[in-house]
Amino acid sequence: MTTKTFVALTLIIGTALLSGSGCGALRLKPEMPAAPEINRASDFDFKQIKTIAVLPLGDAPEKDPGTSTTGRKRSERVPLLKFPIPREKTGDLLQKNLENALVGTRYHVIERTRLKALLEEQHFQQTDLADTSAIVQIGRLAGADAVIFGDVDKCHLKLLKRWDKPTGLLSKRVPVTAYLPQVSISIKMVDVESGRILWTCSHKGTGRRFLDSALTVTKHEAFRNPHSFAAPLGTVEELARLVAKECIEALARDTGGGA
Repeated sequence: MTTKTFVALTLIIGTALLSGSGCGALRLKPEMPAAPEINRASDFDFKQIKTIAVLPLGDAPEKDPGTSTTGRKRSERVPLLKFPIPREKTGDLLQKNLENALVGTRYHVIERTRLKALLEEQHFQQTDLADTSAIVQIGRLAGADAVIFGDVDKCHLKLLKRWDKPTGLLSKRVPVTAYLPQVSISIKMVDVESGRILWTCSHKGTGRRFLDSALTVTKHEAFRNPHSFAAPLGTVEELARLVAKECIEALARDTGGGA
């Protein structure tokens, strides 16, 4: 073996051993807006509904956040779920968002402060949110024609992770991670006079809704900030507003309640 050949082989092997470029990436594609799942009473004249009360939604269920390995060391662990909004405040947040969205429709909305005082006066508890008869009673006392109530199913950040495929013999496997906002709600509208469920809506969304084009999170970005790429994917608060807004837009469209 000549000296030149030996030097060339040494350079090739050394490059392979030390290379840490890796080829891993987490590619997030935009999410097409999904229409809310709607059911309505087709035989009901929604023109009778003029005033609506929106009750606090049932808070998101308690969930174990779990953990996953990530970061520079395999021993590092981060939660699979993050809760930037305390679970016990998610119902109030979605109530506020639904009320704000209703302002742009023909419906009159019972003021939240007035409704809160009434709920406290009647000793209305979180468990009463599943009792239609109690909900109808509150609606009557508030002077509403209909009441919107329901549950928050999801309101958190969820970890997405992919381990890269290293090219160098001494390259370390690096996790490419992103925390993605997720919000899901299920709501109903009940007629105060009859106690009949007139309209239901289930809707959900993720942070992909905020992407105009595909976002690629690379291994190198993961090294710089291995725990969170939530910022370019929006926040839970922003997503909650969007999900509530689209539910009310569907209500206005399906019931002739537009402004």
